[in-house]
Amino acid sequence: MTGRDEMDIKRILKTKEALDNIRNFIDKQQLTNSDTPKKSTVPNEDKKA
Repeated sequence: MTGRDEMDIKRILKTKEALDNIRNFIDKQQLTNSDTPKKSTVPNEDKKA
């Protein structure tokens, strides 16, 4: 294995780690968002009732 191969492998591992971190962050965000009640995104929709 050449030095370039090792650099490529290290770069791929860093990218994979970064993607895993992003996935974990998104999962945590979805968990916290599901705990809070949804607010209407349509203006005045809550007042129609």
